[in-house]
Amino acid sequence: MKFKSLLLCLVPAALALFGCKEDKIVYVDMDLTTLGAKAYFAEAPSITSEGVVDNENSTITFQMPWFISDTDEIQGDMTQMKVSLTLPQGATTDPELPSIIDLSTPYEITVVLADNTRSIFTLVAEYVKSSASSLLGATLVNLESASAEVTEPAEAGEKGTLTVYKTSTKVALSMNAVSLECSPWATISCDGYNEETGYYDLSALPEITVTAQDGETQTVYTVEYGYPTPVAAGEMGHAYNLFGYQFYTDNDKGFEADAHQTLAVVGDYLVISNVKDFTKMIVLDRFTGELAGVTVNTDGIDADRHLTITTDDAGHLFAIAYTGVGTNATSSTSVRAWVWKDGITSAPTSFIWASLAGSMFTNAPYGVNGNNNSYIGLTVSVKGDLTADAVIGLVSPPNYRPVFINVVDGVAQNKAAVEWPGGTASLGAAAKVVMLSETYSDGYHYIMGSGNHSLVMKYVPMGTGTRAVEFSAPSSHWWNGSGQYDHTSSGFAYAEFNGMGVMAMMNYVYGGTLDDGQYNWNGRLYVTNIGTDTPSATAFANGFLFDSREGSSEGTDAVEGTGPYATGYFSSFSFETGKTTLGANIVSSFPFGDVAMGKSTDGSALQIYALSYNQGLIAYEISIYNK
Repeated sequence: MKFKSLLLCLVPAALALFGCKEDKIVYVDMDLTTLGAKAYFAEAPSITSEGVVDNENSTITFQMPWFISDTDEIQGDMTQMKVSLTLPQGATTDPELPSIIDLSTPYEITVVLADNTRSIFTLVAEYVKSSASSLLGATLVNLESASAEVTEPAEAGEKGTLTVYKTSTKVALSMNAVSLECSPWATISCDGYNEETGYYDLSALPEITVTAQDGETQTVYTVEYGYPTPVAAGEMGHAYNLFGYQFYTDNDKGFEADAHQTLAVVGDYLVISNVKDFTKMIVLDRFTGELAGVTVNTDGIDADRHLTITTDDAGHLFAIAYTGVGTNATSSTSVRAWVWKDGITSAPTSFIWASLAGSMFTNAPYGVNGNNNSYIGLTVSVKGDLTADAVIGLVSPPNYRPVFINVVDGVAQNKAAVEWPGGTASLGAAAKVVMLSETYSDGYHYIMGSGNHSLVMKYVPMGTGTRAVEFSAPSSHWWNGSGQYDHTSSGFAYAEFNGMGVMAMMNYVYGGTLDDGQYNWNGRLYVTNIGTDTPSATAFANGFLFDSREGSSEGTDAVEGTGPYATGYFSSFSFETGKTTLGANIVSSFPFGDVAMGKSTDGSALQIYALSYNQGLIAYEISIYNK
């Protein structure tokens, strides 16, 4: 057990507090047995002691606090005391009560009643150490908005409780640095005390013992999480930024220029691809944004392939190689894919190995409408469990088509499928489908984003023929641009959470030309609730929850961390003086933005991650609880 030095708080509850007083005698119609007295230091008149009257022994005892300060070891001056008495009607003291009394030694007074009866009382003052042993409160140093409540023991011998309300994932992450307050001059003992910082690590929920100044009185408190009443289904609770930072050339996490295009949530990890060298994928703690100290096992994978990553619903990491034919030909025309069935530190399993020009992809997309110039694998999504039944969703932008690979009993089926759901035919390199069902029933079920300046977003329910619902773009919290090509959309993700269909998409606007002549694109993350049933064309705009640059409809301050800085805004211009970002985002080349989502283990929070190529990474969380 480690002990923190004395913690200073409020005046002990045992001491009644009063304002400055005048010396006086109060007369009441009563006999001597109800004689009353108060004493206080002349230098500290607010600290008052009610005298204990012992008529049998004719003494009045004043118990004065050991220290008159809550912060400094200062004792009151017993030689400079003031005393006030409550006497029966008509009574007096002999001698007359002086203005200042020396109570460092016993002081005698004579009370003379109206009938001239005389009684001698001895005034005695003594220093007494406080018996107050209460825990008064707790503050999470790295999350001051978190709330905590102390419940005192109901009876002697029982334990009190420190309840920390777990309104977000960030609460548990911040329990490693907690400031505790207790009664003045008491001490706290608790496992996890950091002598260097003066804070407590309560993440293991240890017991807290508060020992009073007297060294005898103790109160023990247990630490537990509390959960407020959740918001109603279909509503969002507290939304806030988990972390966010720009990618600088001197970063310490391994980010490289033009290397990071996709990301995936795997358990407590956030995995970021490296299209230059797949063996250099970055693995972060997905709640803090710091390096996790874990390396993805890439045994058996061609390191020179441009690989795109995602996860399935069972949490398996999945990677597929970017592959093109015709004028879009890549160095290899073999479509390769791998799945990590036993965690990212175990070797992956080869999942797909087929020629893009071969039987698996005939007319899907190879040869669609007679167009043999195709590519797939710049974006990918998976619905279901790749070790059981699932659907892999791909896009071939040159053919304006989504491509689907069915997985049955953990095996990718030999014939890929293609369809055209209708709507605008305009797709960019960042075009993406997010699968909503792992089964096929007269068509596939998905959301599709154009990934270009057209800002086309479609909801496609199951069915056949033309059936797409094209979402209209928002009129606020969203850049529609002033020209045809000065705005664009990029990566997006979707998840059902607390009765909502949460969709998050990256939105960019042209932000000027950099010194090297490349365009600077400023980006934001737009989060909306399109619902869990068939949405209308206005669902994307009307279901707005918040965006990372301007907060919610209630303003920037309503969503912690939003605004024009690294936690809420993407830019090639550095937010930090003297720093240089990795580079610009080039719209026409490859996807320069990706979004992924993950849920807390207990289902109380949804985390949303947005990666912006050469610019940065931000993470937000939506909770089912308000602050």
